[in-house]
Amino acid sequence: LQVQTKCFIIHVEKEDEAVEWLHQITMDIGFKPYQRRKNLHLAALGTFDEKVTSGKDLEDTFVKMLSSLKGVTESEARGIVAYYPTMRDLYEGWDKAGGEQAKREMLCGIPVSPPPISLSDRD
Repeated sequence: LQVQTKCFIIHVEKEDEAVEWLHQITMDIGFKPYQRRKNLHLAALGTFDEKVTSGKDLEDTFVKMLSSLKGVTESEARGIVAYYPTMRDLYEGWDKAGGEQAKREMLCGIPVSPPPISLSDRD
C-alpha cells in the first residue's frame, strides 16, 4: 500500500514526537520550493570548486567576473568592459535597450579586445 500510494508512514510512541514530525514535514513542504528557486542562479556561476580570484583593480575584477560566466571568454569580457566600464554602465545600457530583442542583442558587435601585454610578458 505504501508503494502504490507513495505514502511514507511514520510510527511514533508519544504525542510530542507526532507534533515534532508534523512541524518538520510542514516546514519541508513550505520551504523546499523557495530553497530550490533561491539557488537557481548559482548554476550560471559554475561550481564552487573553482578558485575565485579578484583582479588587481576594479576593471580587472569586472573582467574576471564577466569571463567567469558560461560562454564569455576573457577577450569578450575585455571588449564589454571597454564599452561598459562598470557594472552600473552595463545595467543602465541594458535598461535603456528597450525591447527584449534589443536587450538580447545589446552586446552584439562589441569588438573583442586582446589581453593587455605587460613588460614581463615580453621575455
